[in-house]
Amino acid sequence: MSLPGMMVHTIDLQQFTATKDAVAGLKRTWSNKKTGIAARVAPRRSFRHYEFAKGQIETTHRVYVVLGNGVSRSDFSVGNRIVFETRNFDITGIRDEQEAGILLTIDALEVL
Repeated sequence: MSLPGMMVHTIDLQQFTATKDAVAGLKRTWSNKKTGIAARVAPRRSFRHYEFAKGQIETTHRVYVVLGNGVSRSDFSVGNRIVFETRNFDITGIRDEQEAGILLTIDALEVL
């Protein structure tokens, strides 16, 4: 099976904008950045430890996206959100593991 053929799900990519609410507090508003992106969403539960700050990042899912057809690496950034069906996932990490600009591996945390 080809790499694009393995992308059996469709996701939307959202970015947030901070706006002021009625009492001058900040409110996070999400808007679509790209929609209808072919992807593969796979459950995964792990903790990735990062060395310098001695902290950890929780990952509940891994999302794979083939680059091209209007989708580029620069579209994705930590802090953006993926919408898959009725579920939301915060992006916690992005890698191009083969460094070939073909396949992105995205670590995500499901927001419940």
